[in-house]
Amino acid sequence: MAGSGVTIHVLLLTYPAQGHINPLLQFGKRLAVHRNVRCTLAVARSSLTSTNPPQSSAVQLATFSDGCDASGYDEVGDVRAYLDRLEGRAR
Repeated sequence: MAGSGVTIHVLLLTYPAQGHINPLLQFGKRLAVHRNVRCTLAVARSSLTSTNPPQSSAVQLATFSDGCDASGYDEVGDVRAYLDRLEGRAR
């Protein structure tokens, strides 16, 4: 595939919990140094409200809704309810 002009786009999807963003960001940086590899780190909006957004020129940042955009897990206070919202099953 080298030299074929094909670009590989890697989507790194984080679980919205402490300790999940930075390791995937570092992994994305390592992947992005390879020719024809683009990386996008997808982070829940609620994860960015409590922290500084990850910075990297090699990895693009995209956000998604976990169903609790204002304050994440604290918005529902129950693991099952949070996971239901994250999976899009909330009522």
